[in-house]
Amino acid sequence: MTKETGVYVCRKVKNADELIAWAKEQGFKSIIVPEDLHVTVAAYSRKHFDPSFKDSFDSLRISGGKRTVEPLGKDGAVVLKFESKELSDRWQEFKDAGASWDYPEYQPHVTLTYSNDVDISKVDGYKGSIELGPEIVEKINDSWSDDIVEKIAVLKLDDEERMVYGWASVISNNGEPVIDTQGDIIDAADLVKSTTEFMQDQMRTSKEMHVGKRIGMVVHSFPLTAEIAKSLGVTCEKEGWLVGVKVLSDETWQRVKKGELKAFSIGVNAIRREV
Repeated sequence: MTKETGVYVCRKVKNADELIAWAKEQGFKSIIVPEDLHVTVAAYSRKHFDPSFKDSFDSLRISGGKRTVEPLGKDGAVVLKFESKELSDRWQEFKDAGASWDYPEYQPHVTLTYSNDVDISKVDGYKGSIELGPEIVEKINDSWSDDIVEKIAVLKLDDEERMVYGWASVISNNGEPVIDTQGDIIDAADLVKSTTEFMQDQMRTSKEMHVGKRIGMVVHSFPLTAEIAKSLGVTCEKEGWLVGVKVLSDETWQRVKKGELKAFSIGVNAIRREV
């Protein structure tokens, strides 16, 4: 069974298209996709705490205040920093309730890109409103069940290039469909379609435990279905999605090398149907 060890709390940017349009005007070329633009509210917390101590306010509009565009961290992130008393007060409530935090203070921000090709000193600050949706509380699981690790394991590491190779998803094994942890079965045609759409996204984002900041990117991708394998003369007992992920985060790479992160997992939105 998986073990719950914490939560991550964020708010999605509702007017992401406006923010992206401004960023493009400033010369940014590789910008995070609209659905991934967000503001972290509470820590990526390894220390479990109960976030239900108080109902949070709903959507939030932030206007005015100091705005700056700055690099952040060691992973090449460029962020839009802004002021918000509501977010800062809410962060303090989570801290008081037991949430961990890796930095000395809280600074609300939206990450724009991890590929900085613009002279930040010449960027005109964003002056429009920032509209945020309601809080999203995501549970963090820090381990996988043994059977899932066996089926979807990291197969190879390249220390020099910081590459991780393995199965991102296995949909059948020895001709038998694999049922995932949600009780679902992925069809081969759906796998090919979804992996193609994912690779067409220029960011091809990889996250740690599905939440938080971008820690890597998928640079190699191959959907290996029975039909594709047969056409290539390849023999394999599994069907699924093989990937190579370039890890950008120093912290995440160390966890991969130590064996703390030993399998891939995909996050998708699906429509259930009876079969």
